[in-house]
Amino acid sequence: MKHLFLFLLIASGATSYAQTTADSAIKVSYSSNLPQIKQPAYYLNGQFIGSSLQSINIKMIENITVLKEIDSVNGVQYNGKILITTKANYVPKLISLNEFKFKYTNIADKSVLFMIDGGIVNADYDKYLVDENNVFHVFVDEVNNPKEKLRLVVVKLLTKTDENIKNYNEVRIRSLGVPVKQ
Repeated sequence: MKHLFLFLLIASGATSYAQTTADSAIKVSYSSNLPQIKQPAYYLNGQFIGSSLQSINIKMIENITVLKEIDSVNGVQYNGKILITTKANYVPKLISLNEFKFKYTNIADKSVLFMIDGGIVNADYDKYLVDENNVFHVFVDEVNNPKEKLRLVVVKLLTKTDENIKNYNEVRIRSLGVPVKQ
């Protein structure tokens, strides 16, 4: 009898922990409601680059120094400094996103949303710098939805990461988003 009771106790515990239920409530998060953390100021080879670090080729970084001191640039206060030094043979070609738009696209007079490697750039496009040497591909998509009164151009920059190059070379079925082996 003791063995039967022990078996039933273990079996009921195992089944109750093994059950999973689908949560029926969809969770929605608004980034504007998240606490804003002050970012550090980034310097690339001594040049202030704000917080535009996404397009820097990490393979070309020689040294990174983190300083905890508060830094103020053009009236904006930053929570520390990060000094990045590239390898001696690498010279980054920094350009603002607006300059990039005028140089590489024909959408000068349209509203633009920039994305770098899938992340939305929520910054001043005149001050946000990218390294032209590390841009692999640019996709330009126009969004025109009269019902929603929405008209803008989405400019997606892919950097030269191994993953981006690998994914770009895969053939994908667009509606499924599934890679097809060649």
